[in-house]
Amino acid sequence: SDPPDCLDAVSPAVLYIVNHYQEEINLSQLAAMCAQSVSSFRRCFQRAMRTSPLEYLYHVRIKAATNLLKATSLPITEVAARVGYQSLSSFNRHFLRITGISPRQCRKGA
Repeated sequence: SDPPDCLDAVSPAVLYIVNHYQEEINLSQLAAMCAQSVSSFRRCFQRAMRTSPLEYLYHVRIKAATNLLKATSLPITEVAARVGYQSLSSFNRHFLRITGISPRQCRKGA
């Protein structure tokens, strides 16, 4: 029994993530944008996007990082900062988990 309007309900948050992934984003901020409680927002987002809000944010960030690694010669620390990571270790961890390779390997393969 999927409410068909979940995608509509969470689209403000999806758009916000796509346009502001470099910034710090938290769940209550996104839920408020969609006029929902955090728990129903999380549930609705998961249903509409087949992934959690934070996981979606990480995917958007890592995709942007992949493009920067291939198109620029920016240091990896700079790439991490530009896509919204304060910590290099969580950037490396997310990058590896999402792409299956390290940022360094991604750059070498460019």
